[in-house]
Amino acid sequence: MKFSITVIEIIIEKINRYKKPSSSDVFIDIGSGSGKLVIHTAIKTEMNTLIGVEIIPQRAAYSKYIKSKFPLPDKSIFFIERIFNFI
Repeated sequence: MKFSITVIEIIIEKINRYKKPSSSDVFIDIGSGSGKLVIHTAIKTEMNTLIGVEIIPQRAAYSKYIKSKFPLPDKSIFFIERIFNFI
């Protein structure tokens, strides 16, 4: 499923409206894909710790690439892959 910026902005607006996140809150996106939602949430909210979990290696690698294009020194952004070892 492809998310457009519009859908991402709607999700973040709802997070801000209903939760009013603070800097001590942690955002976790399971199945984070390319990491767009994690990066946008980091930019548009007060949360300082954001985690994207993606088990498909290509998507996880791309999310790390996207993160490098949006340096946010005051935020801790992690993209995790291979949380399960099937071998």
